[in-house]
Amino acid sequence: MNPVLQMAGPNHGGPMRTPRRVTALLASLATVGATLAGAIVLAPSAQAHGSMQNPPSRIYDCFFGDRTSPMCAAAWQANPQALYDWTEVNQPAANGNHQALVPDGQLCSAGRSKYAAFDTPSTQWKATTLTPDTDGRYTFTWQSTAPHATLYYRLYLTKTGFDVTKPLKWSDLELVYDSGSRPAQASTTLRTALPARQGRHILYTVWQRSDSTEAFYSCSDVILNSTGVTPTPTPTPTPTPTGPAGISLPLATSGNRVVDATGKEVVLQGVNWFGFETANHAPHGLWTRDYKDMLAQMKSLGFNTVRLPFSLQALRSTTTSGVDFGGGRNAALRGKTPLQVMDEIIAEAGRQGLMVILDNHSQADDGFMFDLWYGQNGFTEDDWVAAWQSLATRYKNTATVVGFDLKNEPHGSATWGTGTANDWRRAAERAGNAALTIAPSKLIVVEGVENSGTQTHWWGGNLEGARTYPVRLSVPNRLVYSPHEYGPGVFNQPWFSDPNMSSILDRRWETGFGYLHTAGTAPILVGEFGAKNVGTDTVEGRWIRQFTNYMSSKGISWTFWSWNPNSGDTGGVLKDDWTTVHADK
Repeated sequence: MNPVLQMAGPNHGGPMRTPRRVTALLASLATVGATLAGAIVLAPSAQAHGSMQNPPSRIYDCFFGDRTSPMCAAAWQANPQALYDWTEVNQPAANGNHQALVPDGQLCSAGRSKYAAFDTPSTQWKATTLTPDTDGRYTFTWQSTAPHATLYYRLYLTKTGFDVTKPLKWSDLELVYDSGSRPAQASTTLRTALPARQGRHILYTVWQRSDSTEAFYSCSDVILNSTGVTPTPTPTPTPTPTGPAGISLPLATSGNRVVDATGKEVVLQGVNWFGFETANHAPHGLWTRDYKDMLAQMKSLGFNTVRLPFSLQALRSTTTSGVDFGGGRNAALRGKTPLQVMDEIIAEAGRQGLMVILDNHSQADDGFMFDLWYGQNGFTEDDWVAAWQSLATRYKNTATVVGFDLKNEPHGSATWGTGTANDWRRAAERAGNAALTIAPSKLIVVEGVENSGTQTHWWGGNLEGARTYPVRLSVPNRLVYSPHEYGPGVFNQPWFSDPNMSSILDRRWETGFGYLHTAGTAPILVGEFGAKNVGTDTVEGRWIRQFTNYMSSKGISWTFWSWNPNSGDTGGVLKDDWTTVHADK
């Protein structure tokens, strides 16, 4: 290792220091992407409630229909308040885990004792005879008293042979329709064909909000008189997954640009939120704030991407720490493994309109100082590749996860293009192609090394070798090169004291990685850059202004280090209270 570079990586595991001055800089940098990706707007929140109106759910019919019918009269007698709260048959923290939260025999009440009367099996519930439209499909209507964005409506129909005098179980149901995402609407029309059925059945509806973990449930008693011929349904078009500001996912590359599924240029403007790579096995700051609030604040500040560092050790662990559940905070994360917490963070990022890049920051927890992708705490290269294969399998259909950053800051003995065991280019091709075999729509993010260049580099910042030995992937238009760049707050490199610093910096950046953009070889994502003392009277301030201008002039994507205030060398976007923003960053 070059002795001048022994402290080249940011010390995010060190003691918390009070960041002092860099959001004004990021705001000016973001104007480049704003014209390409559109403005990012934080949607207002609203309380959402609703139930099936046509055919009417049991509770809807008992509130608006004949209250003297036997079953409705019994429900009114059991709990009148439940009827007035007909819009609240819900599970606030469902987040898609419907069968885990709603027990068999309690589907119509959503597992809530308040609505238990509606679980009573009986042939005396009012039933609606269903008649198909001329195209063979049926029309259903969900009524919302407070419209909200929808992840999906799912319609289930009881199977042939279902006995309505027995408690309703999940195994009695067949999924017949999934709407996919829908905009907020007061009245939502759902149209679908139904399988052949005769006689009395239950239509079970689940409404899962996209901006919340909350889900709503309803039971509608129906009568079907199908002749036994199931009409061919008209396929429901599957919309292209939409990211922030109308970006159509997945992403790809075109020359030196990142583009969306329509070919529109996208500039990633992101922030690093670390913690999964530490012994906490969860993003930091959750000891004082809710993860949803944290992500919402990121979006409100104009970021469109979150880079999530993780360790291989975290993927194997079953526990997390440093997550507070007081006052209802982080409720959806309780009892979850690190991977399940990652699932929740990614899902919420998607709901907020944020994209996610997963970054393998280390093998062992807090092991970011280690130079290679294997050899730490017994981890092998095969383990590392297998981890990426596992993540590719897990997130191949999760559009929010747009890319895999294979290894953070290879340095020290890491080489480029040598063909040896420590050849980072060889290893990146192996892991990248293994992931693409499973998840061909993901971007593969490849950082540089430290040594083997014509000049001194930061850890992971040397991409000079790609000129002669470019990374070769099995799927075209998926490669993104990713250097890291820092100022004197991380290490006082010799150029920071040179009177010709400005010209040296421009030459360094173009030689180290900018040439790849200039030649149209591949896009550049600066995966990390950051600073603490960014006043105009400081060297660090002059450096970061020149660097943000450099990226802005080329339309280069970036993820700022870091969101966290507890990054020892750079501080963060947030102050030490984990809420207040450094206005000049």
